[in-house]
Amino acid sequence: MFRIKITLIIILITPFSGYSNQVKITSCGDIIPHKDLQQYCLSNGGFYLLFNRISNILRKSDICVANFETSINTKRGISGYPRFNASPLLLKAMKKAGINIISLANNHSLDMGKTGLIQTREAAAKYGFIHSGIAKNKGKKYEPVYFVKKNIKFSFLSLTTITNGLKNPGAYNSPKVNIFRWRNRKQILHQIRKMRRSSDFVIISIHFGREYIDRPTRTQKIIARMLIRTGADLILGNHSHHIQKPEFINTNRGTRALISYSQGNFISHQNRFINYRNRYSRIAKRGDSFLLNVYVKKMGNKAVIKRVTFTPTWTLSFKIANSFGFKAVAIYRELKNPYIKNQRLLLYFRRRRIIKFMKGFILEENI
Repeated sequence: MFRIKITLIIILITPFSGYSNQVKITSCGDIIPHKDLQQYCLSNGGFYLLFNRISNILRKSDICVANFETSINTKRGISGYPRFNASPLLLKAMKKAGINIISLANNHSLDMGKTGLIQTREAAAKYGFIHSGIAKNKGKKYEPVYFVKKNIKFSFLSLTTITNGLKNPGAYNSPKVNIFRWRNRKQILHQIRKMRRSSDFVIISIHFGREYIDRPTRTQKIIARMLIRTGADLILGNHSHHIQKPEFINTNRGTRALISYSQGNFISHQNRFINYRNRYSRIAKRGDSFLLNVYVKKMGNKAVIKRVTFTPTWTLSFKIANSFGFKAVAIYRELKNPYIKNQRLLLYFRRRRIIKFMKGFILEENI
């Protein structure tokens, strides 16, 4: 009897121990606060409305990363495209939803000028985010952030190749967006080499490529591979508003790195006019997204990617009074328990399209 009990204990504990020292990284793409999206939240109970159908999935990850595609300047009113200005309450809601790391470098970082850079950094710190992308001053440009999860030391750096023609403030002590230019690549690569030496796992977020295309450009591939050769383990790309298929790259370090070129829009208003009748419209692709789940484990003196999965998501939009409401949703959950019942068929087709697009990667929906 005693031997049987011991055996059962070993069987029960061993699988759990193997899983418990893995770090789950979830990346959830672009958060784009168009004006009507913000107005919906401010008029109906707050920004957490955007995430309340998906937050219990996000909270299960050790690391949850998002691209905060806007600026914050409370001296001005909220605004959307082409110059975004978000309420800082959006960040508060994101943190409550389970997002704990944000990329601040993108083509809308400079929309609200120097004040926007200062306030965006301050708000990210106030709500407890690990963040990168806006440096405190010129001397801090391209400096990564370091953090530890389950005895694995991570480093994170956010970059953008696009600023919509806007320039960083000139003064040395003014904040600066981490802009990637070919002419300054040596400075950036130097930082990535330091990240490689100083951490177990290197994550780079980069805003690059062209909008509204399904495949990465040749330039994107060149940049991503260069970052991996220099030391990156995981590239989290964004900007296209369409999903683009990730790919694995074998490194000269004896590991596999992963490039995610784009996960599309996690939340935005760009697909608000899509319904079942126009489900095959190109604009429908602006609602398609997926959670990218990357499982990392320490193996000897290396942290390696053990498994990669994806979870199809969609920006649910629905009529409310004379405008729209919005929610980021995991599609499989909405099919089982829909918030808007007459969108079930639309969601069925969008899920099918995302799964087909991501062929070769593991579908993970029972989270």
